[in-house]
Amino acid sequence: MYERPHWDRPMLKDYAKGSLKNFYWKAVLASLIVSILTGAGLNTGSNSGVKVEQEFSNNTLQNPAFTVNDVPVTLEEFLFPGNPSDAEIFGIVGLIFLVVALVALVIGSVYSIFIANPLTVGHNRFYLDSRFAPTDIGRIFSGFTGGNYGNVVKTMFLKSLYEFGWTLLFIIPGIIKSYEYAMVPYILAENPDISSERAFELSKEMMNGRKWDLFVLDLSFFGWSLLASIVVIGHIFLNPYINATHAEVYLWLRYDALHNGYAQPSELNGLIA
Repeated sequence: MYERPHWDRPMLKDYAKGSLKNFYWKAVLASLIVSILTGAGLNTGSNSGVKVEQEFSNNTLQNPAFTVNDVPVTLEEFLFPGNPSDAEIFGIVGLIFLVVALVALVIGSVYSIFIANPLTVGHNRFYLDSRFAPTDIGRIFSGFTGGNYGNVVKTMFLKSLYEFGWTLLFIIPGIIKSYEYAMVPYILAENPDISSERAFELSKEMMNGRKWDLFVLDLSFFGWSLLASIVVIGHIFLNPYINATHAEVYLWLRYDALHNGYAQPSELNGLIA
């Protein structure tokens, strides 16, 4: 097997900044829309939570809020009638919390599988297309169109499942696998018809010997990410730079895969490049 060259991080970043000049503000809007719809990078703040807790504790539990047989009762009396023991109250509260947590987990997982994952694929397609020509922002929803939605959902679900399974073994194997499968969303963005098995195989081949390179590239954004976090909404303006750089990584790996024959032109033929 041929020796695979390492990419040049400054060069990839320069390409990303050069392409972003043509669609930066459109990319900012795309990043904002995807962040809102996927819940990524949103922070509700801590002060409001404290205020609600104080008001709930000071007012709701002590002031009549319900009536039982026309008799006003507090929320505490309504939830725990009959003067139950502290242990019984703790058990009831624990059960309520468990049920709410499970429902939230199920709803969040379903949303991630059927909405957030296809959005990720469409978001990647937007950056790949914008690299070569003006692209409508509606391209971020391409994961839901074209009759390939089911395959996109299935493949991205398997990606999440595999990564989760490897993470259960230990954190490090999970991180390694996440980088091994890092190109799957881009492969799907270019060819949403590709089989799940082939998408994973191709991503694994692309990332063979390059997982560390991508990790270091991601690490190089740490300072910018820290600064963006201080600004609160700074990630909305930083994400286009990171996403455009990752798109350049895929295009570099795509060229290498086609040039060296471990991917066929019929598999990766969805871009202008």
